[in-house]
Amino acid sequence: SGYYDASCSQQCPGGGNCNAHGSCSDGASGDGTCTCDAGYFDLSCSQQCPGGGTCSGHGTCFDGTLGNGTCSCDTGYYSSDCSQQCPGGGTCSGHGTCNDGTSGDGTCTCDSGYGQSDCSQQCPGGGTCSGHGSCSDGSSGDGTCSCNSGYYSSDCSQQCPGGGTCSGHGTCDEGTSGTGACSCTGGYSGTDCSALSTLSFDSRFEFSTSHGKYGSATAMSSNGSVLVACGADAGHQSRGECTIYERSVANAYVYSQTLSDNAATKNFRFGTSLDISSSGEVLVVGSQRADLEGHVSVFLRQANGQYAFSKHLYMSTGSAGVELARYGLQVSGDGQYVVAGAPRYDSGSTDTGAVFHFRLSDSGSDEMQVIVASNKAANDFFGWNVAMSRDGEVLAVGAPGVHANDYGALYVYTRSASTEDFEGEVFLQASDKANGDKLGEGGIAISADGSVIAAGVIYRTASGQSQGGVVKVFEYSTSWSDAHTLTYTTPAASDHFGVALTMSADSLFIVACGPAINDGGTSNVGKCDAFQYGGSSYAKSGSTLVASPVSANDQYGSGVQAAAMSDDGVFFVVGAPDHASNNVGAIAIFNSV
Repeated sequence: SGYYDASCSQQCPGGGNCNAHGSCSDGASGDGTCTCDAGYFDLSCSQQCPGGGTCSGHGTCFDGTLGNGTCSCDTGYYSSDCSQQCPGGGTCSGHGTCNDGTSGDGTCTCDSGYGQSDCSQQCPGGGTCSGHGSCSDGSSGDGTCSCNSGYYSSDCSQQCPGGGTCSGHGTCDEGTSGTGACSCTGGYSGTDCSALSTLSFDSRFEFSTSHGKYGSATAMSSNGSVLVACGADAGHQSRGECTIYERSVANAYVYSQTLSDNAATKNFRFGTSLDISSSGEVLVVGSQRADLEGHVSVFLRQANGQYAFSKHLYMSTGSAGVELARYGLQVSGDGQYVVAGAPRYDSGSTDTGAVFHFRLSDSGSDEMQVIVASNKAANDFFGWNVAMSRDGEVLAVGAPGVHANDYGALYVYTRSASTEDFEGEVFLQASDKANGDKLGEGGIAISADGSVIAAGVIYRTASGQSQGGVVKVFEYSTSWSDAHTLTYTTPAASDHFGVALTMSADSLFIVACGPAINDGGTSNVGKCDAFQYGGSSYAKSGSTLVASPVSANDQYGSGVQAAAMSDDGVFFVVGAPDHASNNVGAIAIFNSV
């Protein structure tokens, strides 16, 4: 035994017995090869497979004389001898894939939404942080959530009040450890910061130029840091001036600069209209009688905070008496586009009116488009007043003379993405229109996104009072609708409520003024009412706004551009161009800080 070939001269490997771990093909007819026992390998069966020859009972060994003694581990086991089980019972807790096998390191690659080394920890909120966050998943993750902005709780399932933004007027205690409580910015209160604190009188500026009529046009930057008031009859021979104020850290407005047009001549009336970009970097001022037809002056803010003249905007097809920018003038929030009404522009008939659309450029022509109503008629005065959304995408144009019965109308246009022109005309009238309404002659205000438009109907009978005036609020969903009617608290005849009006960027807050409203026994003082939207309707907010002191015939709110507001509704200004016996003019500032 243990020898082979015809002469029995050859000994089988492994001392003739395959190292006692196999059987040899011996004898005269044998070839001397070993057949190794299970778990042994090489030609002499001298090598035992890892893991006691059984791959630790968790794999299969490549044994035998042709084998190399390596293990092929069962699923869920790893290391050279298959002795190590993958975490989570070898299955990564059923929520991942293990790097197993002899070359594996036993680490788990967890399914999305599972964490920890054995993938046993599902992320909160069904593994997705409730769809409002990102999970620290994977084998190195701890299975905790990082909530998206506006969400809180361990599983990010709770949204902060006010649509997750504290109504845009506060900061939410968000995140997995947050409470969801809102910290409201100045002027706002409530659990969702939606309630604007009542506006109250803060200060008044009285001007010194006799018959300057300061305050007939006002404007305010988005955050209220810059305030501008113009007097078109100020300066020598009604050349016009504008005064700029800056808000201090103490929320007090202080004088900064006086602007005029170096090209101004007698009765130039620089300051009949104005507007300012969101950041306050671009200021546009209308001069109703410049060059007998009107033009727009553009000022740019310099590094030192002062404004410097940049250019004039002219009509390409103007004529004497057109009155470009008489009342209607707007600049987009980014300072890129300007629209100016020319209510006495003749397009086939007398005083049909037009709106001139400019794109401010560094060189070349600025005028882009001349907009006229598709149903134009004589004496429509299209362009009497205009309002453009802060994003520059929606334009509302007032035409108080439409048509035979002077109902008046608004025309709404949207900007084309390809041409940048305004197009898609929509014709709006009050659902309860009446003869002599002259919708479009009063103030017009528009929300930042262009979905809400408020317009004064200053000759409308209100609560039985002839020409008491109302404000119409139009809303856009899938189409435009006459949604709300706002009236002064105690209307009286000829109050003309709605001559001046303004709204917050989100349209939740509207302030409208009637220049002929009396204050006790003092006549034609001019007062304003504030309205706040409460989910389905507008309701009066706080007390009627009145300056202090007042005198007869101040007429606060006299002028379609006499009122302006910061985007958040916290700061409000209204002008009184007829203040004092010599009409020097004044502005009153209110805030809810």
